[in-house]
This record gives sequence, C-alpha cells and structure tokens, in this order.
Amino acid sequence: MNVAKGSIVVRRSYSGDIYFIVVDIQGGVALLKGLFHRLLADAPVEDLIRVSDEKEQLLLERIGGKHD
Repeated sequence: MNVAKGSIVVRRSYSGDIYFIVVDIQGGVALLKGLFHRLLADAPVEDLIRVSDEKEQLLLERIGGKHD
C-alpha cells in the first residue's frame, strides 16, 4: 500500500501507537496529523505503514466521516 496525502498511517518506529492522517509529503518526509489526538508530527515516509482499507473505513466511521 502506498502512502499518499489523505492516507491513514501508523509509525513503525513507535510500534503503531497512534493513528495519523497524512497532511502533506515533501522531500520524502510526511507531515502527520493525529486522528484521535491533537498532535502534529513529521516522519520519513519509509517509517509509515498505511492501514488496510477495512481498518481505514472503521476509523473514519469512528470519527464521523472524512478527516481533512
């Protein structure tokens, strides 16, 4: 699964502890916004794991729709 703007991801280096949505990607670094936490972070794209489509759907339903 490719990571792109709008993807929901977790970070390998933190054992997938927090769900993020990718806000932007520049120069191989993604700007991340916490899905359930008020948090901004950045991470190398290679550190990110995109969640499955099924998991993404469940997460989006939990927050009440699309999250921009």
